[in-house]
Parts: sequence; C-alpha cells; structure tokens
Amino acid sequence: MKELQAPPLNTIELQTQASCVLGLSCDKTMEIAEQLYLGGYISYPRTDTNSFPSEFDLTTIPQGLRKHHS
Repeated sequence: MKELQAPPLNTIELQTQASCVLGLSCDKTMEIAEQLYLGGYISYPRTDTNSFPSEFDLTTIPQGLRKHHS
C-alpha cells in the first residue's frame, strides 16, 4: 500500500508555517528555501500551485534536482 504524503506547501503556507512553528521571518524562510533548492532537496520554492496530474510523482522532483546539481 502506497503511503500518502502531505501535499507540498505553496509559498504563503511555507512562510506561515516557518513563522508560526519556527519563528522565522519571510526573508529568512525564502533564503533557506533557495539554498535547499540549489542543493537539490526541494522543487522551486516560489511555486504557488499544488494542483498536479494524478500520475505525477512528486517524490521524483528532489531526486532529479539532486542529480542535476551534483
């Protein structure tokens, strides 16, 4: 059985969670997100959509980014 994963956060949700849970400013949150993106750990951090085709496997994005940035 495939484990269900939480949908990705859009920019506003990411900033809200980082502020409420971690006490980070919006600027610091986006700085960290940009570094994670450049390191190949997350997809582009300024994407504001969470509507994807059902056959789209979100787990392949970080894998592809790590391969591309290695």
